[in-house]
Amino acid sequence: MNTTEFNNQYPPGTPVIYVDDFGKETHTNTRSIAWDVYGTAVVKIEGKAGGVALERVNPCR
Repeated sequence: MNTTEFNNQYPPGTPVIYVDDFGKETHTNTRSIAWDVYGTAVVKIEGKAGGVALERVNPCR
C-alpha cells in the first residue's frame, strides 16, 4: 500500500499491530500520516521513535 492509500483509509490514531524484526506483535496506534523516505513508506506509531515501514504495520479496523 502506498502512502496516499494508507492516509486515505487510516488517519492518525488508527489502532494497528506492529510486527518487529523477531515477529513479535505489539498493539499500538499511529501518531502521524504516512510519508515516503527514499522509496519506503513509513508512519509514526506510539512506543517507537521515528517512522516504521508500513509493511510492518497492520491496521486493526
